[in-house]
Amino acid sequence: MRPFIPVLLLSGLLVGCASLTEDECHIGNWQSIGLNDAVQGRTTARFNDHIKACQRYGVLPDKGLYDKGYHEGLVRYCTPSNGFNVGRNGYQYHGICPAGAEASFLRGYERGHDLHEIEKQIAEARNSLGDVRSKIASLRSHKAAPGKKDKVSERERRASLRRLFREADRLEDEIHRLNRQRDRALLAADDFLASVSPDI
Repeated sequence: MRPFIPVLLLSGLLVGCASLTEDECHIGNWQSIGLNDAVQGRTTARFNDHIKACQRYGVLPDKGLYDKGYHEGLVRYCTPSNGFNVGRNGYQYHGICPAGAEASFLRGYERGHDLHEIEKQIAEARNSLGDVRSKIASLRSHKAAPGKKDKVSERERRASLRRLFREADRLEDEIHRLNRQRDRALLAADDFLASVSPDI
């Protein structure tokens, strides 16, 4: 399996809700801003945010240059392998790809999204298993304070332990099943990515 590297998305998605700074408005590299919005998967509605951000500084964004850069960015964004990365990271697709590129993008996106869901289920099952094991350890080590009657009888404690052991076994089986499912999905994804031309 190739190394998994989400090449286009991370920098933009770590940015807060602010659109542009005063310096960015005055520098006005609108073609670059448009390209950046596209490769981050944003819709063209983002341009309206830029208008509002720059109005306070007396700057009017250049829509023509923005659109030119945005369309260049779509060429980089709307590829099968980037679709896989978008889906595997659990990011939402906002329907920005043109008709000629969307089908191939979505083939990658759906494979990545399926893998993301499996990995999320594995993480949730592992967390649940950790909680169950902590409860088992607590019950095993529990002792009543000297001179005080234990609120939980030995019979109740043993019954709880049996129930928790059964739940731990079930979760371990579920994790093994999901790991096998993930391995199959990874192999299928590798075959898919190898079948598409290098596009990033």
